[in-house]
Amino acid sequence: MKIIGLLITLFLFNIKIFSQHQDIQLLKAISLTENRQFDDALKIYVSISLKYKSNYLYFQSFGNYYFKTKKYDNAILCYLKVDSIRKNTISLKISECYGFLNDTHNCIFWLQKYLLQSDKTNEFVIASDSAFSNMIKTQEWKTLWVKNWYSDQEVVKNTVLSLIKRNMYEKALEELEKYEKKYIPKHQFYGFQAKILAHLGQFNPALYSIEKALSLNNRNDEYFIIHAEIYHSIFKYKNAVKEISEAIKINPYNSDYYLLRATSAIQTDELTVASADMSLLNEMYPEKPEVIHQLALLEMKKARYQSSLSYYDLLIEKIHSEASYYMERGEVEMKIDRFVQADEDFGMALDINPKLTQAYLLKGKAQLQLGNSADACNNFQIAKKLGSSEAANLSYKNCPHND
Repeated sequence: MKIIGLLITLFLFNIKIFSQHQDIQLLKAISLTENRQFDDALKIYVSISLKYKSNYLYFQSFGNYYFKTKKYDNAILCYLKVDSIRKNTISLKISECYGFLNDTHNCIFWLQKYLLQSDKTNEFVIASDSAFSNMIKTQEWKTLWVKNWYSDQEVVKNTVLSLIKRNMYEKALEELEKYEKKYIPKHQFYGFQAKILAHLGQFNPALYSIEKALSLNNRNDEYFIIHAEIYHSIFKYKNAVKEISEAIKINPYNSDYYLLRATSAIQTDELTVASADMSLLNEMYPEKPEVIHQLALLEMKKARYQSSLSYYDLLIEKIHSEASYYMERGEVEMKIDRFVQADEDFGMALDINPKLTQAYLLKGKAQLQLGNSADACNNFQIAKKLGSSEAANLSYKNCPHND
């Protein structure tokens, strides 16, 4: 009976995960578009059109497909459908299409609609957009920008965002706190503050800020992701998985969220969640290094060591200069007694980064298994000097003549 109960529980859990992936075809079409596999993407968009006839995200992503393939008239039709479902959420993209078509009147008309919104990017970013390269020479463009379209709140927000993008976190925090009570909505203030504090490594204050943001606005998926990333940084992986799942409920079309959830789930041995997410991602992005890396880690967690090694081989074939990949592959090789290969991989890691304490420790362990105690003891000594207590213990036990 216990086995039957366990099977039912696993079945229900898989149903829950599957329901979060029910839009896999749309996700796949989006990923194919991102990967410039346009013919395959188009087939999916056409095949699912009836299912998504009232879904603004379908028309937005289909519009993005046409935009990337430079079929701007078709993109406009899709974006207008988005605008009919959710007013004034796609005005800038429509304006860009008309810009590329050199239709000055409609370009300026839709750009003005965008500028009337309360949440918009700054003038410099808009003027730098290649869609408007011909527009900026026109009198209509010059007339449009006579007016100041930005509120004080938007100026502060865009300044803070610009500083964050440039990794100027202390300056961003200073700018944010300067205008806290005057311009910034409370939830937005706490959201920005949390993001900045997390980048500065101040995780406890960051947790306080993001929890305040969520208490004021729990429909913003980005806030849940910030919360999750903070939890991941302080090794609270179960909490991270929970927060990312909340973000996915709000926005199931962001594939980055599934990768982030799988990364945390692998760390906390929630392998059913991780497997479901990685299966989805592997179907959409089989060549993406981040996906291959997590698949390698997942297979290692499942004790499927040969499969894990295959993924690491593929990963290292794509990226030769990441020391941690060699270290991780070496650790898998150690588990199946491939000590020669492990020794070589730890050596490769040290060639890339000679300050890796763990690599010296692991290389010493591999050499000890190979009967090369002299070199093993030398590596234990180096790791010991770099602060490894485990290396000190191994050196004491296996290298009696060392200090």
